[in-house]
Amino acid sequence: MRCFLTNWCVVFLLVLPACTIGGARRAAVVQIAPRTSYADDETRRAISESAARLVAAAQDYKVGPEDELEISVFEWEQPGETRTVTARVARSGVVALPVLGQVRVAGLTVEEITELIVRRLRDEGVLHDPRVTVSVTDFRSRRVAVLGAVNEPGVYGLRQNATTLLGALALAGGTTERAGQVAYILRGSSICEPSEGERAALDSPGRVIPVDLHDLLEEGDAAADIVLESGDVVHVPEAKQFFVLGFVRQPGGYPLARPTTLLEGIALAGGLREGEASPGACVLRRKSPAGEQILGVDLGAIAAGKAPDVYLCPNDVIEVRQTLARRVAVGVLDFFKGMFHFGVGYTLNQ
Repeated sequence: MRCFLTNWCVVFLLVLPACTIGGARRAAVVQIAPRTSYADDETRRAISESAARLVAAAQDYKVGPEDELEISVFEWEQPGETRTVTARVARSGVVALPVLGQVRVAGLTVEEITELIVRRLRDEGVLHDPRVTVSVTDFRSRRVAVLGAVNEPGVYGLRQNATTLLGALALAGGTTERAGQVAYILRGSSICEPSEGERAALDSPGRVIPVDLHDLLEEGDAAADIVLESGDVVHVPEAKQFFVLGFVRQPGGYPLARPTTLLEGIALAGGLREGEASPGACVLRRKSPAGEQILGVDLGAIAAGKAPDVYLCPNDVIEVRQTLARRVAVGVLDFFKGMFHFGVGYTLNQ
């Protein structure tokens, strides 16, 4: 009797695992469906159009409204002494200086402002040989905000004429582990009131531009990096979740922090419950504008390369089910296991 029960148990233990997901030796033949980027056609067009502004980033900084200047002039008022004044650039683009009055500086580099003041002091007979030093002590004319899942969220004044999304993320200390796969550029909400020139340059106030962070940060795709405008707000939301339910070892919700396929999602949930799950009878639930989609999934076919492994979307639900045949088989196996242990125990007690 013991031999008979043992043989039946061996048969079931050998046959049932054969129905489970393909295994490591088949992983190399898995087909991966193309991944859909979070960046849409409008984003790609905006990135392409913004590339022309990169030329300005390589040029000397041009002073703008709300920047603060420190201007020092040797022997401006007293022989042998240097007079230093601090002046904030007005919204109109001018600074008010002693003796000279208003000087228009917006759009000029520090060197050009220095030359302008030297020329004014000489031409107006203030100094015969002016010696002038100009520096920017507070950069406020070009600002961007970086918010959300970044290490140092805040508003940053740019020390150059232009910066990209990658540069802004670097100012904010990079993204955190909780960051998702997309960043949103809020354009036209403006953290600072733009000047007339900047207002005219805004191509479409109120736009929201999604940028795929995986393409930019993980793949290093320069074509995914957009040049920001003054007043842009960069928001990096935390990663959304997908869910794995049913006959897996660790059912629950998991962050979709990187592109994740269906098989990878099940692996994050600890894999299938050996001998209990029915890989060919799984379901993927996905929300869409038209309503919830329910897609049948054959994990065995995916692992064998006979069906593509699809990338998961936020709020996807993977249901690993158990068919009636598998339920009956598991019940029969449990029955024979119980009989086997009972027979062994009974024999040992004799």
